[in-house]
Amino acid sequence: MFQPLCEKVVLNVIQNGNIKAEQKEEYLYGLNMFFNVSVNILSMILIGLITGRLWECTVFCIVYKVIRKYTGGFHFESAVYCYISSCILYFMIIAAIMFIPFKIYEMSAIVILSGIILWILSPVEAINKPLDECEKYVFRKRARINIVLILGVYIISIFFNEELTTVVAISIITVMIFTILGKIKLLVYTKKRNLR
Repeated sequence: MFQPLCEKVVLNVIQNGNIKAEQKEEYLYGLNMFFNVSVNILSMILIGLITGRLWECTVFCIVYKVIRKYTGGFHFESAVYCYISSCILYFMIIAAIMFIPFKIYEMSAIVILSGIILWILSPVEAINKPLDECEKYVFRKRARINIVLILGVYIISIFFNEELTTVVAISIITVMIFTILGKIKLLVYTKKRNLR
């Protein structure tokens, strides 16, 4: 999304002699990631402030990212689509928190089911970034640790704060949905590739 800007900045820094030309790709990647993450965080904060639900938006984002980092799942090929979908997702989550009446037993059943599905499917690799066997082992282990930790947070939150419980539940369920969509996308892609 910020590739042209990053290239200008990095080329300028190379011309000034502050970094070597052979380090260009590393700096491009790092700078691009910095801009993407910064804009995503600022957008999340802005959406939280606009809706008056900053803490819910923040908690959702943290829990979602902690689990999704190693579970993998559906990704857009374009950074722009990814950014737009993230903003839409934040609004949808806040709307769900505000307008859908959640019952603790039903929600807990869905959270446990989501945890089981995530445990079984993780990690789901991206089509354009496949994982080798070692990476799959490490990601699976870390995903399962994160799943257990977040499920623990969910259980503890039941006794303290209903809204926190709802936000954590929605985060877990959302990651599960993206994991299933990612697995379907990967299976379809693999099937098409094998037919060629």
